Amino acid sequence: MEFQVKDNTFYVLLNKDGKPFALAVDVAEASLEETLRLVMQVRAQLAVSQMRGEARARGLHKLTAVQVDKAVRSTRARRKA
Repeated sequence: MEFQVKDNTFYVLLNKDGKPFALAVDVAEASLEETLRLVMQVRAQLAVSQMRGEARARGLHKLTAVQVDKAVRSTRARRKA
């Protein structure tokens, strides 16, 4: 594991086998909960953005509402079985 600290920054990037796996961020005690909430929000936004990109790449953005409803009903029926 290696640590990378840059001058005048408020974070440490942790790498394992040359690949980043964690980010440590300087946080004031008074804003810890707000910082955590913001990090979680950004991670969720990134996940949604990635899902949208994957759906677009697969052509799923062209489905009609009727086709989406049919796919949802079919999936739910299979999960119940």
